[in-house]
Amino acid sequence: MTRMVPLMGSKIRPSLATLVAATIMLGMAFVSTAQAADFTVTSTADSNDPGTLRTAINDVDASIDIENRIIFQPGLSGTINLGSMLPTLPDKLKIEGPGSDELTIDGGDANPIFFSMSDVTISGLTLKNGYSPAGGGAVIFGGGTSVLDRVRIESSDSMTGGGVLMEGGTFTIKDSQLIDNTANVGGGGFVASGADVLITGTTISGNESNLGAGGSIYGGETNSVSIVNSRFADNTAVQGGGGLAVTTPTVEDFVSMPTQVTGSTFTGNKTTAAITSNGLGGGAIFSGSSDTDIDSSLFENNSSASAGGAIYLNAPLPANRASIQNSTFVGNSAVAAAGAIASFSFGLKIDSSTVTGNETTTPYSPKYDGGGLLAMLPTVVTNSVISANTPEDVSSSEASEQAKVDIAGSFNLIGSMPNANYTEKVAGSDITSSNPKLGRLADNGGPTLTMLPAGDSPVVNKGSSFLDTDQRGLLRPVRFGSIPFSKAKQANGADIGAVELQSNKFTFGKVKLKKKPGIAIVPVLLPSGGKITLKGSKTVKGQSKTAKKLATVSFQIRAKGKALKKLRKAGTVKVKLAFTFRPSGGIASSKNKTIRLAMKKRRG
Repeated sequence: MTRMVPLMGSKIRPSLATLVAATIMLGMAFVSTAQAADFTVTSTADSNDPGTLRTAINDVDASIDIENRIIFQPGLSGTINLGSMLPTLPDKLKIEGPGSDELTIDGGDANPIFFSMSDVTISGLTLKNGYSPAGGGAVIFGGGTSVLDRVRIESSDSMTGGGVLMEGGTFTIKDSQLIDNTANVGGGGFVASGADVLITGTTISGNESNLGAGGSIYGGETNSVSIVNSRFADNTAVQGGGGLAVTTPTVEDFVSMPTQVTGSTFTGNKTTAAITSNGLGGGAIFSGSSDTDIDSSLFENNSSASAGGAIYLNAPLPANRASIQNSTFVGNSAVAAAGAIASFSFGLKIDSSTVTGNETTTPYSPKYDGGGLLAMLPTVVTNSVISANTPEDVSSSEASEQAKVDIAGSFNLIGSMPNANYTEKVAGSDITSSNPKLGRLADNGGPTLTMLPAGDSPVVNKGSSFLDTDQRGLLRPVRFGSIPFSKAKQANGADIGAVELQSNKFTFGKVKLKKKPGIAIVPVLLPSGGKITLKGSKTVKGQSKTAKKLATVSFQIRAKGKALKKLRKAGTVKVKLAFTFRPSGGIASSKNKTIRLAMKKRRG
């Protein structure tokens, strides 16, 4: 077989595969040069000169690098006063400010500040006095994955989304503040349309609009809303949703847009339009989503000039659902109906919650006088306190002739409900009382303030709950052996309401003596999180230990004063120890223990 050998000086033609491979390698080499780059702002001027924010954005846009950052020269502070809106932010850009207390960008009540159509993260800045005639007074996000992190947005104005407008994509606000923004239509603080929304660790306060003053969210079944450990305070809406409004495309659809509120506080929010002026209600929240869940949250001192001083749930189709659990409603008020909760939603379930001290001031009719709960469609209430509301605690009113209202309940403490169609589902499980013996709102642990039951409260050990924690995230149920359970079937010793008293029974472990230094180690087993204190005396020094959950803590005991002198002279001494344990959100208990310290005598 003859092998073909190319002549000297001839050229070998590369195959197509070789050309393709070479092209790929060249592309890889080109791409490898496109890396993240930093662009530094060194001036607070607003011009096209080097070192300004405007120039940095233009430089990023012209760069071949990807995932760039705009950072600020260390020590740069003050205000960037804009003469016009900044250039559109390029894709995959991070703007990392020095902190919202250090640097402000001011729109001069004439311009929006940032506009983006792609993935952008903005952090560590204050954005104020933005203005847009259509939407997004300070920030406009037109899609992509958008993040505001440690940003303060204040005193901005627009037709909709006074602070921020988000259309499409995924929108996250974390550890930020949206304060004193206004919108003519919806979303004084922010408005999100067709977007997935996550708000965490954020304060939204003092905002105003017609609908959803704090925030207004409009979307369908492909969108979701999650609000975690955030605070909505003193927002004012005309029609509905003083703190937050969640709406869907049409009233007829009531599509599922999962809406979850967890560990958050709504306080001082309000709506101002009466029912006769088309007021929708929901001083804190108006939700038209068919899938709304509220967990471990506080609603206090919210109000509505129409209905639902705290919440108005509006999802009336049989396939809809809503839930409220481990939450507290106190001091809310409405003029016409439902001082706290108005439910025009099928399948509402209220579990292990506290609704007390709420008021309907001028009930539209006797069927609307439930200051705690007004149910207009079938509702289930379990292990909850609905008591001391005025003029009554619970009422029900048929939404239509075809929709018969039945409130099914068990293991509840309820005051009065002469105008409610209520059925006790577990015989003998309910308690009728207008005095649940709850403490004032206080920091008893957890993300929100809560109301702690007194030791002799009728709710203690009388409930039944399948939840394993209470509003604070502490253990549930905690059973006190000295307090009998409810005699009703299915009772498991849980406390009725949002807060579970924690055990205060602590025990001592085996004392270990260390004779050489003359000290003792006293282990103490704590049944739950809290603080245990050894009281100081003439013989021992005081000290404290804390624990977040069930734990053993150890105290090192040293004699002092005359006890120390005796220990050194005689080699042994008795000391009395006085301990007090204060469980997180529980009742303090005290216990004494006497131990003998020993010390080896020193030779000659």
